[in-house]
Order: sequence, then structure tokens, then C-alpha cells
Amino acid sequence: MGDRVRVLAPAKVNLHLEVFPPREDGYHPILSLFQSISWYDELVIRSLKEKDTCEIEGEWSIPREENLIWKAVIAFRKVTDLHGGVRIIVKKSIPMGAGLGGGSSDAASTLLGMNQLFGNPLKEEELSDLGATLGSDVPFFCRTSLAIVSGRGERIVPIRGRKDYKVVVVIPPFQVSTREAYQWIDQEKGWTQPRESKTGENLETLLLGPIEKWNFFNAFGPVLEDRYPVYREIRRILHETGAIFSSISGSGSSMFGVYGAETDARKGEEELKQHFSMVKVTIPLDRRPIPILE
Repeated sequence: MGDRVRVLAPAKVNLHLEVFPPREDGYHPILSLFQSISWYDELVIRSLKEKDTCEIEGEWSIPREENLIWKAVIAFRKVTDLHGGVRIIVKKSIPMGAGLGGGSSDAASTLLGMNQLFGNPLKEEELSDLGATLGSDVPFFCRTSLAIVSGRGERIVPIRGRKDYKVVVVIPPFQVSTREAYQWIDQEKGWTQPRESKTGENLETLLLGPIEKWNFFNAFGPVLEDRYPVYREIRRILHETGAIFSSISGSGSSMFGVYGAETDARKGEEELKQHFSMVKVTIPLDRRPIPILE
């Protein structure tokens, strides 16, 4: 067993997101296109001699027991019966409450890092299944960088992607509660209608076609834009500076624009930074970051 593992936890955007009426258990089935991007948290997991120790260093506003990183460590120990102590140093960069999956990515990276640190006792499918017990987006981050995701997030179909575009992400000065966003969409019956839904094959075909013809959508878009008119202003700036496609990611609060040229993306970044403090130019990832044993 090595002394420590370093792993990058990427953010994601939802290029497409359908939300269907809630099931009897209260969960809303989805159909989405998840794309990881080059915006990362960084985790360093060090082994400790003290059995069952779990120290987490980072800036947190929640109790440790609610932290997905801590929950991932406990879940990994329960499944593998490996109880070596760990110290996890977290450098956060991905904002919380932005629909970028930062917490889920951190949890997945913890599972991947723990698995590497303790000699890879779990296979990829087992890590993904374990991730599903922690959160809907965690299995995706355990497995791949681009996928069609459906059900509660547990059904993942990795697909080939493309890297010939840039993604400019804008974070408005507010967070959006996922729970409230689902309540709003339920109140207004804003679920995806069957005639609007796209199959997995259609999503992949659209993705690989001209960006100008992307007719992806986010089912949360209408309810969020009604409550936060600033989204319309962000979209205006994105497209005036050359964005070919734009959307809200997840249930918000982030919005992103897809640019074909880096010069246009930098122009968009410069203009948006005059109005918003958090704007980042990123690229789509074509592979999941690999934990590095040091």
C-alpha cells in the first residue's frame, strides 16, 4: 500500500436534462447528457497508522457526518472491511449549489482514491454501485467523463465525445436548492413531455453533429428563468460574444455557453467578468482523471 493518493475531482455540466413526473417513491426519473469539464477539486488521501481514523481537512460549512467525502470513506470501509486510517486534504474550487456536481465528484474521487490506496479491492462496477448509495450523480463520476444518464442517475451509458469546443461557465451570485427546484417543476407541471423526449441514440447523434443544430434543453430552465431573470442577461452576453449554445446546468445555479473558438470563449469570459465574479473557461474531458499513487 502506498503512502498517499492524489486525485482530481472534475465538475460536470448537463448538456441536456429531461425531468419526468415523480414516481411513487418520490424520485423523478431523468434522461440527461453528463459532460465532465476541466474544473477540478483536488483530493490528497494519506494513509494513517491509527485504525478507523478519518481526518478531513478543508473549508466546510456542514457537519462532518453530512459531508459526502466522510460518507464515502464509511461506505468503502463497510463494503471492503478495510479499516486503515486516512487523512483527506481537500482543495475546493468547484462552487457548491451550482449544478456542477462538485460534492458528488468529491465523493466519487474519494471512493476511487481509497480503492487505489488500499490495493484496488473493488472493480469499477462495484465502485459505481457503492457510489449510488451516496448520491444520484456519484456513479457517473466513478465511471466515465461523458455519458447518457437515466433513471435516478444509476443507469449510465458511456459514449464517445468531442473536444472541439470550449465551455464558459458562469456562476450567478446565488445558489439554487435542488429540492426547491424539483418542487417548482412539480408545482407548474413542467415535466418533460413524451413528444419532447429524446432517446439515447438521438442524444449521441446530436452531440456529434454540428453544434449549431444542438436542440438540447434543460427541463428546469423555464422555472428557473422565471424566478431569476438574470439568466436571460447571461444568455444574451454569451451569445453576443459568440456562444453557439447555452443552458443552465443541473438544477442551477450555473449557466454555461458553448463556443467553437477559444478566442470567442475568452471574449465571453472577459465580458461576463464585468458583471459576475465567478466565470471560468473550460474544456470537455474525454476521460476520467486517474488517481495517482504517490
